[in-house]
Amino acid sequence: MYFDLVDLLILVLLFFSCWYLTSFLLLKQYQKLLFKKYILTANLKREKRLYHTKIKAIERFALFLERLKVENLITRINPISESVFHYKLLINATIEQEFNYNAVQHIYISKTCYQTINNAKDLMMQQIERLSQTENITIKEFKEALLLQNSTPHQAIIFALDALKQALNN
Repeated sequence: MYFDLVDLLILVLLFFSCWYLTSFLLLKQYQKLLFKKYILTANLKREKRLYHTKIKAIERFALFLERLKVENLITRINPISESVFHYKLLINATIEQEFNYNAVQHIYISKTCYQTINNAKDLMMQQIERLSQTENITIKEFKEALLLQNSTPHQAIIFALDALKQALNN
């Protein structure tokens, strides 16, 4: 009889030990799953915020490129004198100011996309500089020359806008 009681006690201890170990392992596994879920949720929230910030950066650069188009520049920026030289300085200063205002957004787009935008800006400024060097040109003739000889900077702007569209899709 005594032997049966010891056997029973051993069996009960063995059962509760297994039960405790199983419960402990299951709780540990459940805790790991909860932690993974928390990490995934936090990552999704962070990625969502980053995506919205990236979209805003792309929108700002797209707006800059639209404002960089010649027809928008000469419509928006009025000459302050009859001097083509002063008008050129005003246009270039405006372009630089708008570019620098948006420059901090470059961390949200790729390096090549940013370089494409910068190249479009530089091409436009070079075109303005080149055309302003024409002898005895009036403001009206300067504006017309900008509109007529705008193919290279315009193509660069379109190329940069396409790069932004690709960045949006990636």
